Amino acid sequence: MKSARIITMFDSVMQRTSYEIQYPKVVTNMNSVNSAAPAKKKWIKRTLFILFTLLLGGIVLMDSMGVFDSRPYREVPHGDHSHYVPLDRDPDIPLSAFPTRAPREGELITPYGEIVPDTLGLWW
Repeated sequence: MKSARIITMFDSVMQRTSYEIQYPKVVTNMNSVNSAAPAKKKWIKRTLFILFTLLLGGIVLMDSMGVFDSRPYREVPHGDHSHYVPLDRDPDIPLSAFPTRAPREGELITPYGEIVPDTLGLWW
């Protein structure tokens, strides 16, 4: 009897389930032929936006690293003051040996931390 009951329950489930195949609709409108064009435009716009964003981010990163800076020294924060260190700094000289003021026009900071007159015209 148990097997007959299972078959009956299975038959009732199969009768309730309808198997209809969904076919794609045929569209005769000619505007639907160019439906790929908006998707391509969207892809191009998205790609251009991503490239522009990456380029702008790269420029901002390079600027923050001082790539475009023409000064021959860098300002290094050190506690509540800043030291002005030349780009060709001697690594054996401690940071505290460098001046805490920027060089004026006609002055240059040596790799050893001294402010001297710029006789070669390297800075101004």
